[in-house]
Amino acid sequence: MSSADAENARMLAHTLGLGVEEAAALLRAEVLITGESDRDSLVQRIAGLLAKTVQSVHTTPAPRDPDVEIVIGAAQAATSASTLRLVLEPSRALLGTRVARPPSGAPPCHPWVELLLAALVAGGAVRLIVGRAFNLPFRDPAVIDFGAVIGADVGVLSERVDLGVAHLAGAGAVGTHFVRALSTFNVTGVLHVIDPDLVDGGNLNRCDFYEHEDVDRPKAEVLATRARPLVPGLRLEPHVSRLQSLRTDGAWLQQLVVAVDSRRARRGLQEEIPCDVFDASTTGIEEVVLHFNSRRTRGACLSCLYHEDPTEGAHEEHVARLLGVERADLRVADGFITADAERRIISRHPQLRERRLRGVAYDSLFKELCGAGTLGRDDGQQVLAPLAFVSALAGTLLAFEFVRRRRRRTVAEPFNEWHVSPWSQPLVSGWRQTPARPSCTFCSRPHFVDTARTLWGTADGRNTT
Repeated sequence: MSSADAENARMLAHTLGLGVEEAAALLRAEVLITGESDRDSLVQRIAGLLAKTVQSVHTTPAPRDPDVEIVIGAAQAATSASTLRLVLEPSRALLGTRVARPPSGAPPCHPWVELLLAALVAGGAVRLIVGRAFNLPFRDPAVIDFGAVIGADVGVLSERVDLGVAHLAGAGAVGTHFVRALSTFNVTGVLHVIDPDLVDGGNLNRCDFYEHEDVDRPKAEVLATRARPLVPGLRLEPHVSRLQSLRTDGAWLQQLVVAVDSRRARRGLQEEIPCDVFDASTTGIEEVVLHFNSRRTRGACLSCLYHEDPTEGAHEEHVARLLGVERADLRVADGFITADAERRIISRHPQLRERRLRGVAYDSLFKELCGAGTLGRDDGQQVLAPLAFVSALAGTLLAFEFVRRRRRRTVAEPFNEWHVSPWSQPLVSGWRQTPARPSCTFCSRPHFVDTARTLWGTADGRNTT
C-alpha cells in the first residue's frame, strides 16, 4: 500500500471506527462516471479528485460493473451498480441516489461551480462505497443552491477583480486547491506562496498540482511553477520559508490567506498582526471551517477560533515523546524542527540520518512515520490527513470568498465564520458573526491590539498614531 493510500485508509478508519485493513479494502473500489457529452470538463474534475481517494475511477464502462456509478445530468446509467446522480439546473444542483433523471441537459456551468460540485460528488461517492459503515450526518438528496451561496455576488464569476498583494501561508492540501480555484476567476495582483516544506508521497493523495516526480521538491516552488500558466493575471512568488522569516518593518501583511495544518500555527500567524485574514481549515473529514477577520473591525481572530484546548496539549505530548524531543520544542519556530531538535530526532530514529529534517513541520514528520509504521503504538493520536475532496471543498470555498470579499472591499461580511459539511450541502443558515473571545491570547493583550490599531487604523479609515 502506498503512503497516500495508507493515509486515506487511516483517516477513514479513525473517523468511522473501522479497522485500517477494512477501510483500505473499501477504498479499493471501482467508480464509473457517466456524463452527458457536453460535461467532459466536469467529468474530468470529478474523476481526478476521486482518484486521489479510491483505487479505480473510469469514464467508460469496464468489463465488470463498478461499485458505484456517478451519472451526470440526463445521461442514462450504463450499469446496474449503485447510482449517484447529479442534476444541474439554472440556479441549483441536486445530488443523491433518488434524484430523477431529467428530460434534458442544463446550461453550462462556471468552472468554479464545477470544482464545488466535484468535491461534493466525490464525497457522495465515498459515502456509497462505505455503505452501512458510514455514520456521519448526510443529506440525500443534497440541494446545492447556487443563488444562496453566491447571492448578489454573481459578478465575481465574470468580472476582473484585483486581489492586490496577498500572502498564502501553506502550500499543502487546502492551499493547492485554493490556487486551483483562483484559476477559475479573472483575477490580477500578487500572491506570495509560502511553505518551508517539501512535497512527500503522502501529499499526493490530497493536494492538487503535485505529481510523483515532485517528491522532495519545495512545495512553494512546485505550486507556483505549475499554477502560473493558469493564472496569467496573477503573479505567483514562491518562498521556501516560514512566513515569519519574511517579516519586514511596518504594515507589510495586508492580506493573509491561511492554509496551514495546525491550530498552534494559526495562532502564531495571528501574532504577526495581519490586517485582513482569509482562513479555511478541515476537521478531519467531518466539516470545513471558513473564517475571516480584519484588524480594522471587531470580531473573532485566528487565536479566538483556534484557541488551545486539552486535546491539543495531549497530542503535542504524544508527538514529542515518540519523536524524541520535548513538548516545548514543538512551540519553538511555530512547530517546525530546529537544528537542535533534528539531532535529537535522528538519535531516536537513526533511519532518518540521511534526511534534512530542519524546517520540516513536526506534524508532517510524525504523520509520515505513522504511515510507515515506524513509531510503534500511536494511542489513537496519530496525525490524520483529510481525504482529498474535503480539502478541495475548503480551498474552493475559500477562493470564492477571497475574491468575493476583495470585490466588495469588506472582509467580515456577509459572515466571518462558516461550518460546511462535505457530506451534505453548503447551507447559508450556517453563516455566523462570531465575536472576539474574551480570553483570547491575541485580542485580550493590549500590546497586540494597540499595535494593530497603529498599523492598520480603524474601520472608518482613521489611523490612531
